[in-house]
Amino acid sequence: RSLKNLGFPYVDLLLIHWPTPLKQVDDDFYPQDANGQALFDESIQLIDVWKEFEQIKRDGLTKSIGVSNFNSQQIDDLIKNSSTVPAVNQVECHPYLNQEKLLQWCRQRGIHLTAYSPLARTGTVEEKNTTSPLDIPLIKELAAKYGVSAAAVCIKWQTQRGVAVIPKSATKERIVANIDIFHFNLTDTEVQAINGLNKDWRNNTWSQFGINKHRNWPFHIPY
Repeated sequence: RSLKNLGFPYVDLLLIHWPTPLKQVDDDFYPQDANGQALFDESIQLIDVWKEFEQIKRDGLTKSIGVSNFNSQQIDDLIKNSSTVPAVNQVECHPYLNQEKLLQWCRQRGIHLTAYSPLARTGTVEEKNTTSPLDIPLIKELAAKYGVSAAAVCIKWQTQRGVAVIPKSATKERIVANIDIFHFNLTDTEVQAINGLNKDWRNNTWSQFGINKHRNWPFHIPY
């Protein structure tokens, strides 16, 4: 159905979005109860979903399969109980949450890390009384040094660490600024300085919807 809607014979990459299976309620993307809490399907096992993904790949409907928001233990379980190592683990990653341990763990297993929310969703950050990464003095100083936006510095830092980046923007000017990263390189010292901004601050927990109550909630361990 998704391929038909897209008009494609296959996709390049298919991900399990979260390790917390939800009930299928008609076409509701995020089914919730009357209190706004997520409706889980506790009968679903991650390894069973992964094996279905393997079959989808064998059928030629996707070139690669991967996961998103999985911790190291959950990925390890998939590797041990199947014949396919995830190609990608897509996770929240920005200067406040550099995911360095997870990055190294994935790299050792040939898994690519992709960063979503690479700018930490500025509006939400401000709501939580935390300075946006775009307003950190170090980031602003580097932006001025290289003549680029603060967002470009954050994105360049990721690519130099070997992390793929998927920033989101709806304005043409910001989209252009976000890809203005190919004419400069941060020094190793500057990359390490941005690494030092980490405080394991996670913005996307979805705990407001009760996701943290699921047995597969991935953030109960460091990585």
